[in-house]
Amino acid sequence: MKQNTNINNSTGTAAEITLHDDTLVNTAYSDTIIIGAGAAGLMCAANLHGSGIILEATSRIGTKLLMSGNGHCNITHAGSIKDFLSCYGSAGRSIRKILYKYSNDDLIGYLESHGIKTITSEENRVFPESMCAQDIRDLLLSEAESHGFKVITNRKVVDVKHDSEYITVLATAPDGQAFSYAAKHLVVAAGGRSYPRSGSDGSMYDVLSASLGIEHTTLQPSLAPLSVADYPYGELAGISIDNISVSIYPKVGRRLAQLSGSVLLTHENFSGPVILNASKYAEAGSYLVLNYLGISREEAADRLNPDTFAGTCGDSKADILNRVNYTDCDSSAESLNQKIGVSCDRRAGSFNQKTGKRIPAGGGDLATGISSEFALPRRFAKLVAKRAAGSHKKAAVLLTEDRFEIESRGDFDKAMVTAGGLRLEQFDCKSMQLKSDPEIYCIGEILDVDGITGGYNLQFAWSSARAAAASISEK
Repeated sequence: MKQNTNINNSTGTAAEITLHDDTLVNTAYSDTIIIGAGAAGLMCAANLHGSGIILEATSRIGTKLLMSGNGHCNITHAGSIKDFLSCYGSAGRSIRKILYKYSNDDLIGYLESHGIKTITSEENRVFPESMCAQDIRDLLLSEAESHGFKVITNRKVVDVKHDSEYITVLATAPDGQAFSYAAKHLVVAAGGRSYPRSGSDGSMYDVLSASLGIEHTTLQPSLAPLSVADYPYGELAGISIDNISVSIYPKVGRRLAQLSGSVLLTHENFSGPVILNASKYAEAGSYLVLNYLGISREEAADRLNPDTFAGTCGDSKADILNRVNYTDCDSSAESLNQKIGVSCDRRAGSFNQKTGKRIPAGGGDLATGISSEFALPRRFAKLVAKRAAGSHKKAAVLLTEDRFEIESRGDFDKAMVTAGGLRLEQFDCKSMQLKSDPEIYCIGEILDVDGITGGYNLQFAWSSARAAAASISEK
């Protein structure tokens, strides 16, 4: 039996169409339909005028935007936009024109012109001055509504059709009720597959493929924590170590990636910016190698060895001993340096005048030496010394080549973004138009563009959204 279904919260006039299951529904007409009320969708609507609707699959608007930056919203990164390109990997060159036209500075100017001031962290991450993601969401939503757009929540898109006059979008409510919407322009801003509870469950890839023949690459979690076998640092959860070199190796073959940055030790695994950035190269069975010092194993062992003098001088222990009269020198390393005519790094520790052996900086035990010599957290140094069973050589290996087999990478439930997406060669990357159907646009994370952590993914969402809005406005 055919059933007539009312349209809730819709705009425009209504007509009747028949769905595949023979259920009769009404169609609401508007100028533009946007699928997804996230960062990209809201920014696009905020820069358009005319009647429009935003279809959101969940009951909440801007869920992932509200989560970004732990609720503080790392909106972009400071610095030259030219430096952004390498942060998107191979996609950087393809999207450079929209990044240059709608840059980070342009975004900051846009926000400040609407009353939202920004601040920049020491790591060049840009946040709203309030450190509140909701301020960004509310601004974009207000602008979208003032420009003629209305958000309709709990509408999951299941089909898209484009006849000679209109693009028709079919959607369902949680109770199975069917709805139809039609417009001249369609913008797909449905996100990837990361954080599916936010609404970006990846289902739009299948819809676009089946309905319009739009192809996508393999999808993988990115910016996700890594779980390793025999993780030893659970008791150090919460400790962050800066300037670590992280490498990913396959089971056999050459290194896949090497990155530098901060590592966060958690109860169960490694996390932090550099781990998140490296995660896209990792898979079960590959290896994670951490160098906490940025120096070689040999140098680390030498600096921890009590039988050697580690400083900036190149003299051997014997040379130094031959030039020192211990009867008239005091116990300070500084005085000793003056007497022997060398300038050595004070972090190298003191020099035992009677035995000729070096004492690691800060004391005589290995943990103290590690902590003082390399400015590492004391608790971390103690655990490294324990793992090394007191051996400075083993400690040097752990500090420069801490090797773990990767058991798993965080899945899409834990990944911040999706690596992979709609193939860029199908789009005009100056406007984000689908080449085969110029009235259809795709923006944001649904595309095969993923950046490193630090505001780069949101910047692409903003840039692609404004490019699409500008193109539609010109028609």
